[in-house]
Amino acid sequence: MQVWMLKRPRAALWIPVMNGGINKKCYDELRAAGTVTADRVSGLKIGYEKGVFMGLGPGYKKGDWLVRFDTLQPALDAGLPATVVVDRPVIQQILLNNGVPENTVRIKSRIKYYEELGEGQGIKVVLEDGNIAFCDVLVGADGIWSSASNIEEVSYQILLGKDKYFVSTDGGGERQQWFALIREPAGGVDEEATDENPSPKLKRLLNEFSNEMPGDANGDVWDGFAHELLRATPEENIKRRDLYDGQPLITQGWAKGQVAICGDAAHPMMPNLGQGGCQATEDGFRLSQELATVTSTKDISASLQTYFNKRIGRTTLIQTAAQLGSDLLVDFDKMMTIVRISG
Repeated sequence: MQVWMLKRPRAALWIPVMNGGINKKCYDELRAAGTVTADRVSGLKIGYEKGVFMGLGPGYKKGDWLVRFDTLQPALDAGLPATVVVDRPVIQQILLNNGVPENTVRIKSRIKYYEELGEGQGIKVVLEDGNIAFCDVLVGADGIWSSASNIEEVSYQILLGKDKYFVSTDGGGERQQWFALIREPAGGVDEEATDENPSPKLKRLLNEFSNEMPGDANGDVWDGFAHELLRATPEENIKRRDLYDGQPLITQGWAKGQVAICGDAAHPMMPNLGQGGCQATEDGFRLSQELATVTSTKDISASLQTYFNKRIGRTTLIQTAAQLGSDLLVDFDKMMTIVRISG
């Protein structure tokens, strides 16, 4: 059986359907390439000093831990290894090296249109470069638009503030990955670099998370950790992206005939739970398991529907939790007015 997978807007990939679980060699390489993060502190921090409602109770100080997460013991209790972080390009390369035949990955091969040839008869796929491919199943995995100093002590932290928050995590290889989430209308663009202002994105972020008086536009002075990471980041490494999510496709479904979707194309979610890529991986595994049971191409449609039925419950819960979590984080300034009880 051949599966044509549309992966992101500019890549197409067909993969062999394999029985069983993850390849042991692939698993071992992924573990070896990862950086363990569960042996250090993870949690939420107060981004800047903040009083409480009517001055009742002690205020919050910037850098205070609001809550710490234990990511090690739950894994041990479940008989699982400690959490590791692996760069996505590294994951992709390891997967390509373990099970994907050579010359099956095509980049810059956008699908112009496809045509179902009838139940059990396959699909004709026409690419924008003029090439034509035939496959048994077409899977859209092209996303929602489907066609530093304390790195050793803290593995993951979020600095919370008003209408924005700053996230940092150990990226492995003595690197720190960060992202700043700011509430504003979608579709905005960054200023162009000029001789007078060669680093407009960095300048804006330094102002958004200012750690010196008079603070940001709200008058809030942020914990210096965000500034430390920002100043260590070259302008060209800062990328701006609008974030979108959507409602679970409970009634619409993920499959029609011999065509299905997975990943962000099926369940776009906010990034604060770190589950976007994880759920896409689970989709791929479940999809391969269901297609592996197909003995006739006429059974493909039913197989894809079973894939949807088995995945929709879990992804709906996680998609909803990610949305609620994002709303709570970006609105945390309002929650901080609740009386803080000392003790």
